[in-house]
Amino acid sequence: MAHRIDLGGFHAFGQIGQTVTGQSRRLILRASALTLAVALFLGALIYLDHQRTIEAGRQRLAHVASLFNQSFLSSLDLATAQMSGVIDELSRRDLRGIEDFAGTYGVRLQRIARQSEQINIIAVVDPEGTVLWSTLQGLIGIDVSDRAYFRNAMDLQPGAYTLGAPIIGRPTGISVTPVAWAITGDAQPVRGVIASSLDEEYFEALLADTRFDPEMIIEIASDDGLVAFSSAAEDAPDTGKRLESRARIRGSDLATNVSVPHAAAVAGLATRSAAFAAISAFLYACAIAAAYIAEKRSIALAEAYERSRTEALRAVQARNQFQAIFQSVDDGIVVFDERGQLENANRRARDLLDVPDTRSAVAMLRPHRPVLGGAAEDASGEARSTVRLGTMKNG
Repeated sequence: MAHRIDLGGFHAFGQIGQTVTGQSRRLILRASALTLAVALFLGALIYLDHQRTIEAGRQRLAHVASLFNQSFLSSLDLATAQMSGVIDELSRRDLRGIEDFAGTYGVRLQRIARQSEQINIIAVVDPEGTVLWSTLQGLIGIDVSDRAYFRNAMDLQPGAYTLGAPIIGRPTGISVTPVAWAITGDAQPVRGVIASSLDEEYFEALLADTRFDPEMIIEIASDDGLVAFSSAAEDAPDTGKRLESRARIRGSDLATNVSVPHAAAVAGLATRSAAFAAISAFLYACAIAAAYIAEKRSIALAEAYERSRTEALRAVQARNQFQAIFQSVDDGIVVFDERGQLENANRRARDLLDVPDTRSAVAMLRPHRPVLGGAAEDASGEARSTVRLGTMKNG
């Protein structure tokens, strides 16, 4: 009787190969996904750091602009305090009725101009816009009624001042920023205007008192683009894109612009990005190595498992083949050991002994087992023993 083992189409080595290939593909997919995740994370981190750096740079520039404006306005407030005594006296008199203006007020105004760090030229203008007196003789008699600063000053309240847009001064021919005070007091009409000008030397001195990054450029300009002062050198090369902040100067059409080269603003970003990239690469390498080791162990376990299954199936196949042969021989065979751990009987033996199963066949023969070492040897040297069982089945 032939017996056949059906392994269900199982091919051990082929399946191991498929398992290894599948796990390798999964490893590649996981590595690709991890690479993409690390790249996206690093990109997002650098982008957020870039935005934070730009915002911090703008805030820093805005702070510098605010400090410069505070220094600028404080300087003008000091000049206003220095002029207040003369303005108060002149507000109670008709300017054209003062016969010896130079002798009465000129000396005081010249002393203020010498002592003041803010004022170097002073001009007294009547309500019609004609310069009556000035520390600069060339200005006397000039009509300034067409100047915006004069018209604005005529509408000022007592103790206030106005800043005009940068102009070309007459007769100096240089760019200056006019500042003017109304000659008026409480319950007094406007008698005229005291005007002065702020030149580049004034702004440079003011800038020297404000600490700032040498790469910063501070510029004071009007809304229409006229520049009153710029700390940039005329022959300075264009550094390209710049980070800027703008702060308006209170009570005027001027604003302070502070800027730095974009590269300088994000100088630390490159170092941080390199550090982020190095750390991310290290962590990425560790993760890939850990995944690779885990996959190698998984593949080794899978191969060992498949080998054990193969060996188990082969053992089952061998046992089944042995049983097929054992059960189909014409001789009756009963196999057992002294401890009862090995018991077997083929179909022919069970028929001869007229028993239903292997255990019954062994139980019938166990009392008649030959004594080992006491049986006679035949010509071939094998130990033989004869057991008479009586009448066999079917006679």
